[in-house]
Amino acid sequence: AGLSHADRPARMSWRWLPATTFGRLGLLIAGMMLALLVIIGLAVHLAGVGSSGTAYADLVIGNARWARSLADAQLPANIVRVTAPPAGSVGARLPTQVRMVERIGRAFGPQAQVLFSDSDRAWVWIRPGDAGSAWIGVEVPPLISQTLNFGLWVLGFALVGVLLSAWWFARHLTRPLAELALASARIAAGEQVPAQTQRHAPREVAALQSALVQAAADTRHAARERELLLAGVSHDLRTPLARLRLDLELQRAISEPERALLIGDVEQMDAIIGQFLDYVRDGRDEAPVSADLSALLVELTALSQRSGFAWSLDAPAECWWSVRPLALRRALQNLIRNAELHGAAPFELVLQLQPDGIRIAVRDRGPGLAEDLLAQVGQPFVRADPRQANRSGSGLGLSLVQRVARTHGGDLGIGPRQGGGCEVVLRLPKPRD
Repeated sequence: AGLSHADRPARMSWRWLPATTFGRLGLLIAGMMLALLVIIGLAVHLAGVGSSGTAYADLVIGNARWARSLADAQLPANIVRVTAPPAGSVGARLPTQVRMVERIGRAFGPQAQVLFSDSDRAWVWIRPGDAGSAWIGVEVPPLISQTLNFGLWVLGFALVGVLLSAWWFARHLTRPLAELALASARIAAGEQVPAQTQRHAPREVAALQSALVQAAADTRHAARERELLLAGVSHDLRTPLARLRLDLELQRAISEPERALLIGDVEQMDAIIGQFLDYVRDGRDEAPVSADLSALLVELTALSQRSGFAWSLDAPAECWWSVRPLALRRALQNLIRNAELHGAAPFELVLQLQPDGIRIAVRDRGPGLAEDLLAQVGQPFVRADPRQANRSGSGLGLSLVQRVARTHGGDLGIGPRQGGGCEVVLRLPKPRD
């Protein structure tokens, strides 16, 4: 196994980050405000608000001086002389206009008046002399439209910056949560997870992570203790049962029918203990190996044939798959035994290769399962048919199969069979690379 995330050298230092989510969000907002101010300042500088105001002012000053020396008939189309500017003309409101007024005032003196109009075309109106002098209008580029476009560009850059920052923050916040979700799936599968999957997670996420890992360790420890207790008790019971059976075999004071009945009870107890032991040995500690599943199914159907049950087998000639062979064998034996005990002939065993894994179906033509039991079958000590509680079994058979399926990363499906009966499907996915 390689190094865990916590053991790998950090590529950059994150010590400057606040420990809490609130602190990181506050730092992000403050950083974005500072970045927006920088963007606006750069935009104003690049757009040349000051330089454009100076250039426009020089243009207006030059044209106004030139117009004072010309008659009205000699004025070009972009210069007019009027007694009063159009209605709606206003003073300077934009930064560029303010700069123009300052420069025009220095050129014509403090008595000069400057107004701006922007109805159909943009004009700058100057009265360079006293109140009785005429107004000279000089056409200029549309200052308001330019300012609006400039503002829209700034807002666009700001929006992009906010979206990128929000994306980074969401990714930074959800990455440890996604790793926790993956760790939760591994915990549910009984795997060991590292104590820390994300070094730079916020304090709240780190606390959740620690609590989850601790809860998983406690649950795994408690389950292991229960399994060891169950295995120990079941194993210890088999020795006195064996002695009891031997005593019954040698006991001559008991009639043969009564002795056979007692021996049957002992065998039933031994079978139940065996199911407990099989339930504990779910294959988790067994190393996966490549096995021919078709050959395994042929062997199991042959054993059932010797016990008087005829099974039809539909499987490829060979099907090599990475499995835990002993655990899978016990699971398939339980499925076959359940079908023989609760179902009816004809019995079918089908092995199918699918793109995402393999599918092993065990079918029979028995009475099937009631719909209210379908959701419960597979849980420990739940019987498919409660009326058969006096027969051999402990209600752990399908639960064992389900544990083995989950150990392999698969699942168990139980449902009615078309035409009557029951179908139990064991699905095993492709092994991980």
